[in-house]
Amino acid sequence: MRRTTLDEFRRLFNGSDQNKRYYYILLDALENIPEDINLGCERCDIGTHSNRKFAESTTVSKLDGPSRTQVALRAGQSVGKTQDSYFFQEDEADAFVGRTVAQLELDEHEFDVLPPHFSTTAASQLYHLWPQYLPGYESYPSPFKRVIPFLFASLVYHHREGNLLRLLPRDHPLFALHIFTDPDIMTRWGHEVIIAFGSSSAANITADGVPSLVKLDRKINKSALKQAEFHQEMRSEFKSNFMDLKTVVSRLNNAINEIPQVVERNLLDRFNIDGVLPLNMNDIRGILDERSSHNLAAIERLIDSKLSALAVSLPAPAQAPEPVMEEEPIQAELFHYDGADHRVPRGFSFPSYSLSVMWELWFFGNPSLRIGPYRFIVREHDLVCSCKHDKTKFTRTKHVMGLLTTAAIDKGLISSADDITRNNSSHIYNEIYPDFIATVYKNIPRKGQETNINTIYNKLSLLRVRDKVAAALTALSQDTDDEL
Repeated sequence: MRRTTLDEFRRLFNGSDQNKRYYYILLDALENIPEDINLGCERCDIGTHSNRKFAESTTVSKLDGPSRTQVALRAGQSVGKTQDSYFFQEDEADAFVGRTVAQLELDEHEFDVLPPHFSTTAASQLYHLWPQYLPGYESYPSPFKRVIPFLFASLVYHHREGNLLRLLPRDHPLFALHIFTDPDIMTRWGHEVIIAFGSSSAANITADGVPSLVKLDRKINKSALKQAEFHQEMRSEFKSNFMDLKTVVSRLNNAINEIPQVVERNLLDRFNIDGVLPLNMNDIRGILDERSSHNLAAIERLIDSKLSALAVSLPAPAQAPEPVMEEEPIQAELFHYDGADHRVPRGFSFPSYSLSVMWELWFFGNPSLRIGPYRFIVREHDLVCSCKHDKTKFTRTKHVMGLLTTAAIDKGLISSADDITRNNSSHIYNEIYPDFIATVYKNIPRKGQETNINTIYNKLSLLRVRDKVAAALTALSQDTDDEL
């Protein structure tokens, strides 16, 4: 029996057997690791259980790490009949185990790092934008809604740093979500993400599960850093003023050296064509005192200004603003091959994602692949290099999107598909989705937003067949009644 390939399982929520899909991905990953790399065990012993057992064993084995009881409680394991009655999972211990499982080292200052987050002001603004950013937000469970701000902040941060594109291919379904297809979202919130350690006053949150030793180490590091900055400022200030003092001394020496020439000039000024004016020692002393007083006054003013500058307290070091990484909107382009321009690149595989994701792609395209709205794709022209399966997925998507567009027109939300913009897209989808999904399913599935568009099409096809059979049976029954 042929094993399903990795490309066929590269999905977010699709499929009925999540465990097997993860197992196949794990096998493919192991096959891509060179044989000369020692994994610490036989490769055939690695399975879906390895992550859980690895996390438990490495966490318990760490010196000064969580106790066995804390790890067992976090893993949902029994610690004995007696202890099960007296030992319960606590928030601090649970967070301590979680940070250790995440491979954060106790002797590193990053151990008390907080998740990427927004300030309270930014979080308040986002609260009113979630229905626009996330189709079906109102149907999300309340506990998950509390996680969304941190999940969104993490995505924005790693997208800003370029980590997502290093880890995931550009055609990954994640980049087909509305928050990525609309580049203004990432540009707007990229500079609002906060990375903090220990605590964040902007968001009023504090890191849990941090031992006192780590907190003490944090304070020592902060004190040492401030002291180093202060010493650096003092050295820079002293060096600057030392150079100024050298300038003062140089000017003083120049002034002293100029005194004989000044005296000579003043003496010559006393001469005229009739001879020399009467001159005595008091006149000479007066000339010298006058010139010396003038030079010394200028020098004293210069020295006083420099000493005043030294007496002023050092200003607090200004923190450089965090650079804002602006993202330019990616324009859709035409791809030239086989002597013609196409709206998709050669080898493009038409996706099969959830209904909400396909709604985004259908009307706004995929900027990461530089593809415009999928609704403008011409099957026989643009998908000429695609397989029959891709053309089938395109036809199914076009049919479902046509039904959604018709539903929006019937509700009076738009007059045509051209009226759907980024500003009203989420509102329109949220308005038509409940009625549409109710026509597909008798009992709305718990994960309706994650239902694959092909699944919906197949369901609609079954309904059409059922309606035709019912109509045929009704007609047959009427004909039988007429004959009788």
